[in-house]
Amino acid sequence: MEEASASQAASKKENRIESSGKNKSYDIRIENFDVSFGERVLLTGAELHLATGRRYGLVGRNGLGKTTLLKMLASRSLRVPSHISILHVEQEVDGDDTPALQSVLECDTLRESLLCEEKELNARISAGNDVLSVFFAMLMGTCSKYKTCYANMAPKVFIDRFRYNANRASQVQSKLKLLEKLPELQPIEKDTEVILRFPDGFEKFSPPILQLDEADFWYSSDQPIFNKLSVSADLDSRICVVGENGAGKSTMLKLLMGELSPVRGIRHAHRNLKIGYFSQHHVDQLDLNISAVELLAKRFPGKAEEEYRHQLGSYGISGELAVRPVGGVILVSHDERFIRLVCQELWVCENGSVTRIEGGFDEYRDILQEQFQKEGYL
Repeated sequence: MEEASASQAASKKENRIESSGKNKSYDIRIENFDVSFGERVLLTGAELHLATGRRYGLVGRNGLGKTTLLKMLASRSLRVPSHISILHVEQEVDGDDTPALQSVLECDTLRESLLCEEKELNARISAGNDVLSVFFAMLMGTCSKYKTCYANMAPKVFIDRFRYNANRASQVQSKLKLLEKLPELQPIEKDTEVILRFPDGFEKFSPPILQLDEADFWYSSDQPIFNKLSVSADLDSRICVVGENGAGKSTMLKLLMGELSPVRGIRHAHRNLKIGYFSQHHVDQLDLNISAVELLAKRFPGKAEEEYRHQLGSYGISGELAVRPVGGVILVSHDERFIRLVCQELWVCENGSVTRIEGGFDEYRDILQEQFQKEGYL
């Protein structure tokens, strides 16, 4: 399995300041770094400047390295000042029985390590060893790491507020000089538009096309995932499946595709039905060591290379790009606007079953708001 990696030019000055403990700035400045995934270089000679108090959005096409960059920051593979705490929330997490509050608290590794040390010290105290003074000295030393400085105001906000205040003139000038030193922001390059065209001259099948009828499924009999699950899809279906992590969305799709078999109940698929499945985790499907042309030839043998290239060209994969190793293309969306444009049905996956929402996304949102109000979150 290929892994991500990062490399960064060493700076003796930064290393000296960091080791001295004098660096108290909450700004992050990382210069001249590279990020790779396996043998593929995602970023080279890059710079990243993050000013405290600002909020940033990371945008770009899939596969350019956004998620990998965040992982490199979170793992400190790129140098981030040690006094800055990092909380990285993964897009995909495995659901379990841990309460949400506890999950958030466990992300604070310093707090968790202190709690573990507290338990150890309490055990030693119970055994008759007096180490209270050591514990409190340690605790007072680490508390300083949680201090947050609210005195620093973002330069532009400061300038806008005190530009015409004579008493603050020197400070305003100082902030203006600071802004002049900031790197020039470059406009975001507009992504190339890709139009996907799907053939519509296919054979019309009579329903039912694909369905599960009274299906039960579990990996372990003491933890059933679905009980009497009944769902169906036809040629005109455009369905969005929603639900919490671990509710069984991916399992239901595997049951529909025939990758898993119901423990009880029936899966029916039209005898002429062909399923094209694009996985959320694309590495499970694609051979990353062959090109797109080779992949099509492997999946659909017997055609000339020109025909494979023609098909790929209709999706914007042409020229030298068609003979590069696949690498993977993935579409993952939590975008309400995108879901509204694409989907005509909404299936809610929860409590071992799947429910069709007649009112679509609006009704689902109303259901969630009502549920949150009952539980006291709103």
